[in-house]
Amino acid sequence: MSVDIYSQAYHSKWLGDSSCRRHDWDSDEHGKDGKWVMRHRKGRHCDMWNSNCKYRHWHYNTKVDQNGNLEEVDRNYDPYPDCVRYHPDAEGGGHPCIGIGESELIIDSSVGQDFDEGADYGLKCRVDIDDIPDLIEQHGQSDKFLAPAVIGSADQRVNFLEQILYGTVTKSGKKAGGDGFCFDSANLDAVVGVRGETCFELIQALVNKETVDNLGYEYCTNNREDIRCACINVTGLDFMERCKQNPTWAGCAQILQKAADVETLLCPFGSEEPCPTSDAYGGNPDCLAPGICTGTQVGLDDADKMFRPREGLPSCNVDMSVCNQLMFVEDISAIGDLEINQSCKIDVDGILKTQAALDAAIGAAQVADELWKESEFERQQARQARMAEYAKEADRIRDELTDAQADDRDATRTLLGQLVAHRSANTQKRINERMAWENKFKSDDAKRAFEREQYEASKIAGMDPKTITFFAVGLFCLIFLIIFAVKM
Repeated sequence: MSVDIYSQAYHSKWLGDSSCRRHDWDSDEHGKDGKWVMRHRKGRHCDMWNSNCKYRHWHYNTKVDQNGNLEEVDRNYDPYPDCVRYHPDAEGGGHPCIGIGESELIIDSSVGQDFDEGADYGLKCRVDIDDIPDLIEQHGQSDKFLAPAVIGSADQRVNFLEQILYGTVTKSGKKAGGDGFCFDSANLDAVVGVRGETCFELIQALVNKETVDNLGYEYCTNNREDIRCACINVTGLDFMERCKQNPTWAGCAQILQKAADVETLLCPFGSEEPCPTSDAYGGNPDCLAPGICTGTQVGLDDADKMFRPREGLPSCNVDMSVCNQLMFVEDISAIGDLEINQSCKIDVDGILKTQAALDAAIGAAQVADELWKESEFERQQARQARMAEYAKEADRIRDELTDAQADDRDATRTLLGQLVAHRSANTQKRINERMAWENKFKSDDAKRAFEREQYEASKIAGMDPKTITFFAVGLFCLIFLIIFAVKM
């Protein structure tokens, strides 16, 4: 596999017929056969009858083969001279592709865009990727790599070394250097800088953080046991589970040991549930093992050498404090109204620095547990005493309730008796009143019957006394009127 790099090119200075005047042709074709460049026009050449005279031209070869050697096209001349320069005024040989790779002559319109002003033509050199480290070691600090250049799309001059390391696009749109040797994650450790920098260090200094983080992530997916990949290996919400499945990954040994130590503090006597759950760390390994992502946990002092995750670490879900005064309360009602406040601020990482501190913490937890067990009997007795008091009070209330219910029943019976007696008295009263009414009715009826008998007995000549009286009065009035009339 190879990449292409580009350079400006110039004719060598005139050195006489024996140097760069190699082929004498009638044609002045510049770029003949893709390798011959016209250098100089010489005198006319005529045939034997001088009827056909033509100007002839000197040409020289620019072709370098795939092994990086100038191609020998005319064995009549030995050695074949290098007539190409990457500097306009250089005397010595200077074909930029010699010792690098196969060349290709560029004489099209892109010459005026992609190369230095005044360049006679351009050259493309094909570089085998496997040869790049050796080529950089040989030529990285010399004009061989620093002088040949192409004009990039941003109108900047990009030399061979920069094209190879980072890649670029020429002003006319050609891709130089491929994607860049250093942008291949497999080459991050290659020492290619003029001061001995690795590709990773060069990119970190010259390009944005996101780019170098992406390269580091890509590198670590194929190199999990590289100590610089520790932070990437242990980053993510499921980092604890991944480390359990891959304990040999860089950083996982430290994470698993820290988790075991912290769980020993939190749950010295074991726990059916995870203690603590990995969710408590919120996907941030620094919450569990501070320094894992700066390198201090895994023995790296220079934070710049640690490959970082592509995204920033999330915040911890909780602030975790560890206290060696552990409480085990199975029945919360047993403590009654006692208010429990347990506040501990302990530097877990500091405690775990020495085994002695860890042993002391575990011992303190065991002592606290024994003290709790000793006080449990007293708490149980107090609880039983309270339960007896509750039972006695319940009996008293039950007796009072029974007496109240008996009183209620007696009152109910008394009331019912009163109601029955009252009802009986009312009934007798109504009976007596009815009998009195009936007796009065019978007395009145007898009286009326007697009066009728008297009335019937008082009638005269079939007329009752009232009628007779009426007629007597009427007769008396008639007699009076007659007497009155006679006197008148």
